[in-house]
Amino acid sequence: SEEDLFEIVYGKDWKLAGTFAKYLIPFFILKFVASPLTSIHTAFEKQKLSFILQFFLFVISIGALLYCYYLNYSFEFFLKVFSIAMSVFYFFRILIILNISKNK
Repeated sequence: SEEDLFEIVYGKDWKLAGTFAKYLIPFFILKFVASPLTSIHTAFEKQKLSFILQFFLFVISIGALLYCYYLNYSFEFFLKVFSIAMSVFYFFRILIILNISKNK
C-alpha cells in the first residue's frame, strides 16, 4: 500500500503521508490529464468558459474547506472530501474539453 511504500522509502515518520497520498491520487491523476488540455480553451476562444470553470474550482475548494471546518471534521476527512470534489470537477472538465475539441 501507499503507506508502506512511504514508510519504506522515507522512514517510519512518513507513514501518515502515505495515507494522505492515497486519498489524493485520483485527484492528481485527473489533474495531470486535464492540465495540458486546458490550452484548448484559448485555442478555441473559450476564455469565458475557462474563467467560469476556474471560478467553480475556487468555490469547490473553499466549499470543501469550510464544510469540513465548520462541521469540525478531521484533516483526513477533509482530504477525502477535497479529493472527491476535485476529481469530479476535473473529470467533467476533461469531458468539456473533449466536447469543445470534437465540435470544432
